[in-house]
Amino acid sequence: MRQMKASWMSKPVKVYGWAATSNGWEYYFLDNKKGDIRFAYVCGFENEMGDISMKEIQPYITAITFNDKDLQDLAPVPDCEWVD
Repeated sequence: MRQMKASWMSKPVKVYGWAATSNGWEYYFLDNKKGDIRFAYVCGFENEMGDISMKEIQPYITAITFNDKDLQDLAPVPDCEWVD
């Protein structure tokens, strides 16, 4: 888990995982729930936070990790920074 912050955020958010899809979108998972519905910061056509369906994006995932060591190698969301 890492913590990420942007100037527009009142406090840092916890990032538990990350995925990339074949259309170039990136998903930063902001909860550590198991199952279909996850809360994520999505960087795509527009950047937004919200619930996403893992079943819906699964066929398009090209890379995914929930490993803390792997998260250390990721760049933060544009206009954000890691604060841990």
